[in-house]
Amino acid sequence: GGGAEGAPTPAGSVDSPDADDASAAAAAAMAAGVPAARRQSASLSSWASLLLEAPVLRRSARTVVTGPPLSVVEPPFDVVMHAAPSVRLGEVLFVGYTIRNKRPLPEKVRVVVEASEAFVINGRTQHVVEILAGRSLRLDFSLVPLNAGDQPLPLVRITWERERTTVLESRQQRVFVC
Repeated sequence: GGGAEGAPTPAGSVDSPDADDASAAAAAAMAAGVPAARRQSASLSSWASLLLEAPVLRRSARTVVTGPPLSVVEPPFDVVMHAAPSVRLGEVLFVGYTIRNKRPLPEKVRVVVEASEAFVINGRTQHVVEILAGRSLRLDFSLVPLNAGDQPLPLVRITWERERTTVLESRQQRVFVC
């Protein structure tokens, strides 16, 4: 070995080998056919010549994985959120999501609104809808704020049903309640 942990050693270079490197070098020398007398008489100062005759050992952090070919799919939907920047305490806040299907086929999406400590959600919190090819659909939710101040909106997750892939997970969306 040599250099930083896990870093490859250049061919023919040697740093002060540790016990693991010495064992590996001895095994490599044996496999390369270096005579036993020479292997036994090798001292630390002669490790360089021993390693030059043996196959080069390298440490590598690179992993190669083979598998089926991958296809990269462009997200098939555009999603736009609509909401007022503020609302009065106790009044209804309407939050809408317009979802546009960019694909040439109808596609189904699942829209889930998670429970929130800051708002009461009026109505259904989960929808599965089909959006025709090239068309848009708007889903509206009504929320009633429970506390004043800067409040996080409930998490909304939109999933492409056919691929079981999350298209949108709205985090960090906030509204001011006065």
